[in-house]
Amino acid sequence: MMDLQFFSDTAAAPTNGAPEGSSNDQSAEQTSQPEAKEPAKQEKTFTQDQVDEMIQKRLDRALKGKQQEIDDAKAEAVKYAKMNKNEKQAHDLEKAQQAAKVENKTRDYNPHLRKSIVRNTGK
Repeated sequence: MMDLQFFSDTAAAPTNGAPEGSSNDQSAEQTSQPEAKEPAKQEKTFTQDQVDEMIQKRLDRALKGKQQEIDDAKAEAVKYAKMNKNEKQAHDLEKAQQAAKVENKTRDYNPHLRKSIVRNTGK
């Protein structure tokens, strides 16, 4: 006969090698002790109003950040519209250099991205 071990969440297998049907007081005490030591964990429940309030607070935080980005972009557009041709070229060059610097930093810190860029460029 083969000695098989079955795994189950509902029943604890005997750990001392005794057959399943045998009664062993010591093993029963060992399995019940850890349960007694752990405090009963209660799941926290929320009312629909509480959930709605939490969601609204999170949305407000996200929208506040996005609104700041929109305001910054608008201010940048107004400033750009007032520039002459040479100032616009210098501004565009500066933005491109900043973007390249960020991309290089990202590539340096992300080895997976670095590998994919190398594969795509054929280097």
